[in-house]
Formats: sequence, structure tokens, C-alpha cells
Amino acid sequence: GGITWENQQRLSGENDKPDIWFDLKADSSGSLHLVWKGDGFFYRKWSPATGWGVSQKILDARCMPKIDVNSSGLARVAGLCANDVYYIEQSPNGNWSWPERVANIGSPVLNGMDIAVDKNDQVTIVWVANQD
Repeated sequence: GGITWENQQRLSGENDKPDIWFDLKADSSGSLHLVWKGDGFFYRKWSPATGWGVSQKILDARCMPKIDVNSSGLARVAGLCANDVYYIEQSPNGNWSWPERVANIGSPVLNGMDIAVDKNDQVTIVWVANQD
């Protein structure tokens, strides 16, 4: 249909090199929000007007990150860190909240967590613990 792929781009460098976990979401304005685990959580945004912004270290933890965005295009991030689930959110000025521990799940989970934000900016985080 005349649509072609753009050339690939490297989105990280030596200081924000990714580990195995990352997540990507699009917002209603066409921007992309990327979060990944490296030596902490890193965040990077792409917008149609400016392309990829610089990466930001948003959490000094080595956890599995998941991301969603609210109707205003602000990122909401959950992290599964061994026995704990953490939550951080982006403010309109681009700063990030202090991480909040929202749950201690009692046993380590290596996979199985997600986050969703509804139209009223209500956040839901789900995870698998003890195969339940």
C-alpha cells in the first residue's frame, strides 16, 4: 500500500543500556512512550513533531517495568521488583513522582504484571502471585 518501514534507530546508549524487560504504549495524540529496565528504569518519548526525546532515568530499581498513558498523554509506570509492586507517575511538567510501594506479594514473581489507566486517570495494576 505504499507504506514502508523507517530505518531502525538505536534508542539507548552505554549509560542506559537495556536489560530484558521493556514496554511501549501509544497515546491518543500519536506519541509513543517507552520504558525499559537497565541499571534502573528508563523512559523515553517519541512525538510526531519532535521525534525521540532524551532518555530519563525515572526509578533507581532493577525491576520489570510496565507502562500505560492517561488521556492527557502522561505516563503511568508500575514495577515488579521481586516481592514488591511499585508505582510512579509523570506530572504535567515532566517530573516523576516518588515511587510508591503498592503491594508486597510475598513471593518473587518473574513475569506476569500489567498496568492500565482509564479515561478518568484511575490506575489498575494486576500481577500473578503464587500462580493465582
